[in-house]
Amino acid sequence: MNCYEIPKYLLVLEDLKEKIFSGVYKPGSFLPSEKELENHYKVSRSTIRVAVKKLREAGMVIVVPGKGTKVIHPNISQELENTLSFTQVIESQGFRPGTRILSIAKVPAHLGVAQRLGIPVGSEVTKVERIRTADAEVVSYQLSFLNPPYDIDAVELTKVRSLYKYLENKYRLEIAFVKDEIYAIPTTEELSKLLEINIPVPLLVFDRIAYTKEGEIIEFSHSLVRSDRIKYSIKSYKKGRL
Repeated sequence: MNCYEIPKYLLVLEDLKEKIFSGVYKPGSFLPSEKELENHYKVSRSTIRVAVKKLREAGMVIVVPGKGTKVIHPNISQELENTLSFTQVIESQGFRPGTRILSIAKVPAHLGVAQRLGIPVGSEVTKVERIRTADAEVVSYQLSFLNPPYDIDAVELTKVRSLYKYLENKYRLEIAFVKDEIYAIPTTEELSKLLEINIPVPLLVFDRIAYTKEGEIIEFSHSLVRSDRIKYSIKSYKKGRL
């Protein structure tokens, strides 16, 4: 190979990407076997494996033991500095957002919730427990605690999908800014069932405090996000740059 020759795995990789983007290989379908790809592209098995490995690293496919290489939906990407709600992020990238209400109840705030909301332990708050989806695929679990204890209608929230939009529509309450604490945890069998995860992947945890423009705390939420479906990016600036 001379210095101007394109590596064979790159040619295979780009062709597979094009087929995935164009819908030849749709999300949920499986790529041809290594042997079939080897014969189709007339390259070695090792070249095919490198190309498929790059597809996995790009978040475009996963290996399902005993079945093959499965094409998945492209990752949903969100810049951490923006103020879009989760629903708006999903919509902005061409996915259909959905909300599954697991429970809505008024409960006494335990110590952890009370501390984050800045209220006495035992104060009544509204707990909203939801599963969030993108194109009907589960991508996150969200547990929100609201103070004061707003009345939330499950049917209406399911229609609106966004809790922030619901609060704005019904109570003229606007969330102006949020503070997120983000960390990762390993998944468990119970969480895998909740989030419909077939293979072990780390979960991103978002502990959020939401404020009005006056600085009043309205919500504390604890969210579990599938790291194989959502990625986050952040912009950093030199000190002094606006």
